[in-house]
Amino acid sequence: MPNSIKEIGERAFGSCASLEEISIPEKIERIENATFIFCSNLKNVIFLGNNVQTIGYEAFGSCRSLKNFEITKNVREIEARVFSGDEILENININSENKCFEYSQGMLMKKDKSKILFVSNMYLQNITTFSIPEGVTEFDVSISAGKNIKTLNIPSTLTILKTVGLPNSIENVNISQENQIFKVEENCIYTQDNENLIYCYSKDKNIILKNQFKIVNTDSFSGTAGVESITFPESVTTIQNRVFVYCVKLQTLNLGKNVNNISGYFRANTNRDLTINIDNENPYYMVENNILYSKNKESIVAVLYEVKGIFNVPDQVKKIETQAFGEQSEMTEINLNKIESMGKSIFSGCTKLTKVEIPNTIKEINDKCFEGNSEINEIKINLKENSISGAPFGAVKGMKVIKWQE
Repeated sequence: MPNSIKEIGERAFGSCASLEEISIPEKIERIENATFIFCSNLKNVIFLGNNVQTIGYEAFGSCRSLKNFEITKNVREIEARVFSGDEILENININSENKCFEYSQGMLMKKDKSKILFVSNMYLQNITTFSIPEGVTEFDVSISAGKNIKTLNIPSTLTILKTVGLPNSIENVNISQENQIFKVEENCIYTQDNENLIYCYSKDKNIILKNQFKIVNTDSFSGTAGVESITFPESVTTIQNRVFVYCVKLQTLNLGKNVNNISGYFRANTNRDLTINIDNENPYYMVENNILYSKNKESIVAVLYEVKGIFNVPDQVKKIETQAFGEQSEMTEINLNKIESMGKSIFSGCTKLTKVEIPNTIKEINDKCFEGNSEINEIKINLKENSISGAPFGAVKGMKVIKWQE
């Protein structure tokens, strides 16, 4: 790139699988989020100057050939998961004049020890206990390569724990007695106020939770790969995104009468044919023909079985919620019938769905409705051009796939 370049956009080089070397122009001050994500053959990153101050979220994520990296002297901020998925990254050289970061024993941290930014796979593969250092306040880094890690130690200073990068081999969690945020009960990490279930690492096939918590956090069951049945207490009100990620054997989920907020993508990467039993007194949700609906059946929240071929939206359904059809890789066609509202990323991962026709009953299309599906070549909308704002509604191939009523 010429030295005149001052900015490189988010994901600008994302998935450039043949890229092996990149020279960062000297006027660049920020590496944006995911700029080089999935550059699987990237081996060399050369900084031509010292003006870079910030390296964004997942900027070099899944660069699986990257072994060495230099942090120049003026870098002041490195955001979360910057090297997530970098399997062979081992050598991080920090300029001697940089006073913000340190790298030792395979761990990149802020100098003040408040945050871990990266842990090398080489280090993780040789340990059975991982201790988050005292001083760390937020943990948002992958240690999933540590497949022999059995014990996780949490310090008194930790206040935020994001669990998607924890290995499912964990069997024991020890929390400092001085920690005022978290506690361990029922082989789970909860907040002390019983508001949130943060992480479950139970190895039971049938998990029945009795602690009276309210919110099931994102990725909270990523440590229970062998679970087949889960029962939540009546106190649960909210089930967030990707709760059951990697629970490929999960067959049955039992929910109580107070659940009133379920994310459409709560079941990411689970067994496709998931049976959900909801208390008959629940006024918010119902399950019919293995589809999770709002109680009045006006919204589809999640399709719980694998759709093969065409899916016909029932007449009374007016809304499709966020990611309701996520990862339906065998669905080839959908009849939207009398839909009025379409949420975010509802066809994410529907790799065989190439065309969508939207009826003239539509009133609202989320501006990221078609995000996550790169195969869609045509979106036909039976309304006059631009009568619904937000086009192309997240379509990867842009406005060329949008066809309005002529």
